[in-house]
Amino acid sequence: MEPAALTPVPPLVIKEDVRPKTVRWSPPSAPGGQRLAATEMKRIAVVSAFTFGTWAAVDAFDFRRNACASQQEREFLRAVRQFFPSLQAYPNMPLKNFIDIDKLEATIPARVRKYAWLAQVDVLLCTADEDPVAGIELDSMHHDTEEAAERDEQKNMLFKLAGLPVVRIRADDEKAVRAEDFYDLLMAESKTLDALRPRRMRPRRTHDFLVPAESATRTSPANMARG
Repeated sequence: MEPAALTPVPPLVIKEDVRPKTVRWSPPSAPGGQRLAATEMKRIAVVSAFTFGTWAAVDAFDFRRNACASQQEREFLRAVRQFFPSLQAYPNMPLKNFIDIDKLEATIPARVRKYAWLAQVDVLLCTADEDPVAGIELDSMHHDTEEAAERDEQKNMLFKLAGLPVVRIRADDEKAVRAEDFYDLLMAESKTLDALRPRRMRPRRTHDFLVPAESATRTSPANMARG
């Protein structure tokens, strides 16, 4: 127990000893000793909006893309595959992959030929041997413009020249994007779509066979033909 102090002990620091520290700022100087001009600083506020969604951190390092460009295309493709279980259905197939554009070069204008190299069909139906059967297009309000209508006519022409049918499906309700909704649309066109089902698969030849290498025509005189 400490003894009672008869005289008070003075504090180590008193109020007069505490003084505010003055800080002076000077602009930076150039190597030669000259002062540089002050830079004006602006404060910028960035506002971001977020919504709920499915995302994984690993997706940031994934550079792959789905074959379907949207959820609507995936649902439509699912409905087509359910309607044609015996056929192969491929999304967004370029026309140059199943139409020989080089052979059609002499029969189509230059603008149609240029379009053919870049165009694609929404869904291509093929046999098990990858032979094309038909194309299916999912139209929308975006096909109502004059430019889109011209492209559709060019695509119809290319399919017709290739001997392939193309069927266009359009939903009355733009919000109907489920596979069940698209399947109902396909059922409404069942009479047209059933005609696309091949009644007999074309046999795939896997062996060599004779083909005409050259053709020569010989004309005989009329009197010799009568004799």
